[in-house]
Amino acid sequence: MFRPEDRMELLVYTSLDSNAPSSYEHPIWQKKLTYGDGPSNNIEYNYTFTAEESTALKSNQSLYVHAFLCRAGRHPDPASPAHTASGCVSTVHAFNRHIPRGRITHNRNLLAEEHVEISPEQLALEEAQSKELVSVLVPVMALTTVFDTATYTVGRMPPQVVGALKLRGTSYAPIFYVNEFWVTSDDLVPLNESTPDSVMQVRMSHNVQSPRTYQFLFSMLRSFEMQGAMMGMGESDIDSIKHMLKDTNPLLLGVTVLVTLLHSVFDFLAFKNDISFWKNNKNLEGLSVRSIFLNIGQNAIIFLYLLDSKETSTMILISNFVSLVIEVWKLKKAVILEVKWYGNLPYLTFKDRSTYSSRTKEHDVKAHRWLMITLVPLVIGYSIYSLIYESHKSWYSWILASLVGTVYTFGFIAMTPQLFINYKLKSVAHLPWKTFIYKFLNTIVDDFFAFIIKMPLLHRIACFRDDVVFVIFLVQWWIYPVDKTRANEFGQSFEEPEEEKKKEDSQPAPAATAAAAAAPAPAKATIAAAPSTATRRPASSSLQDVD
Repeated sequence: MFRPEDRMELLVYTSLDSNAPSSYEHPIWQKKLTYGDGPSNNIEYNYTFTAEESTALKSNQSLYVHAFLCRAGRHPDPASPAHTASGCVSTVHAFNRHIPRGRITHNRNLLAEEHVEISPEQLALEEAQSKELVSVLVPVMALTTVFDTATYTVGRMPPQVVGALKLRGTSYAPIFYVNEFWVTSDDLVPLNESTPDSVMQVRMSHNVQSPRTYQFLFSMLRSFEMQGAMMGMGESDIDSIKHMLKDTNPLLLGVTVLVTLLHSVFDFLAFKNDISFWKNNKNLEGLSVRSIFLNIGQNAIIFLYLLDSKETSTMILISNFVSLVIEVWKLKKAVILEVKWYGNLPYLTFKDRSTYSSRTKEHDVKAHRWLMITLVPLVIGYSIYSLIYESHKSWYSWILASLVGTVYTFGFIAMTPQLFINYKLKSVAHLPWKTFIYKFLNTIVDDFFAFIIKMPLLHRIACFRDDVVFVIFLVQWWIYPVDKTRANEFGQSFEEPEEEKKKEDSQPAPAATAAAAAAPAPAKATIAAAPSTATRRPASSSLQDVD
């Protein structure tokens, strides 16, 4: 409908009515443009709401922007003589949104504040109130024109533009819309009577966008909707992705996509090799069995904490539950489980397997004794700090939060018993190194994400905690010699032990033994009396000559 380099005019109005501006005479923003993708079309304008508009927004009403992109000399007012149906494109969008209020959390300092019992009726009322819609201001209004000169065939248009293109006879109007893809929850401003007038303003802008960029953003929004509906992706997850896309260098972002794919591959391979190792392993020598108990405890604590949190997505819960089940399965492979009864109450007993050597057990017990001496004071100290200085919903939440905080902060200590066993045995041949390598690569990927994805500083530092342990594992792998005569997790060895080699060398070949047994006594004497310088003939020929 428009041609490149056509002179255009941007006209922006406001109204409490979504159907039409309150007046076409006084636009809040008016700017002359040129139809094209030149940088002169990327402009900004800060608009401060009038007292009447601010009052309407604070009283939970909606205020709309009516934006028109018209060819020079045309006017959007239908009553104007300069108005034509093909002279302008328009878009209507609200300055504010209505979103659910959210759940009310009754966090309190368990020592300083008295406990107030909440009745079931009060909980039901709060649950209903959490679903009520409240008004929030979107302080960014990005008017966007898609500069598109392509020729489309009806019925064969890309699915991303089918609903947005407006056909005008044999031509089409350019896509003109408000782009809110980059708006996150952090940008929204709550609106109520106490909202200060200083925040009652909007940064408006006009930008030109290519068709490919528009189709990419459209596809991303549809993907977010599908992820939210099928996999429980929350608003915070979507905001993290937006921050990563917006605040990251494009080259680094491309590397991030590649690294994400590698992370998925390494994660799958680590999972596969870990299952394969414990499935085929018949010997527990050199392996820390007690670390499995510790891992089960850590995974159970994290799973209960995520279950207690109402904002955790279903996919994360499933992932953590599967990890917990795998650790329990590994325990079944590492020890003998027996169910016994104390009256009518069943309980489990654990018995070491015969392949769990006394030397390994001795080092394992010693390592975990020192681990408990180190870890228990840290748990107690962190719990006391959390009880005094932080707020919690209940004593149960405090216990979970304290345990989870300890796991996240000091969880890497659980890997140190295996380091101690390796040091005492001066060997690493008993470890599933394929699994360790894949997990180490995943740790490097997590470190990479720590610089890109928005997260608290403490959590960002915690991303680097496992690196130290993995580096020590690699150092041990380097300095301790590999016993190639030792069977790996699949029962295979690269070399035979020296004793078996000597035993095999001392035994005569089967063919020579059989020939010697079949030969008569004189033949032996004849062969023994032969000169040492003569060439020895085959046994069959010597026997034939004697006969």
